[in-house]
Formats: sequence, C-alpha cells, structure tokens
Amino acid sequence: MSLCEKAFLAGKNLIYIESEKEMDKKLLCLLLLAAAFIGQA
Repeated sequence: MSLCEKAFLAGKNLIYIESEKEMDKKLLCLLLLAAAFIGQA
C-alpha cells in the first residue's frame, strides 16, 4: 500500500461529507499529503 493510499484511508475516517458525492481521491490524497508535509516542516 502506498503512502497516498494510507493517507487516504486514514483521512477518509476523519472526513464526513454530507452529500452523496465523494471527494475525488486524488484531490483528497494531495490535500492530506500537503497537510502531512506542512506538519513535518
């Protein structure tokens, strides 16, 4: 499993989207990786 997939699975449990349309996985991955990068900086 890639880091992106791990970040997505972890973030998916924290993010609740009220609409039936799920956020694009690639976009969510980028947001999570950016947040992780900033957190480590």
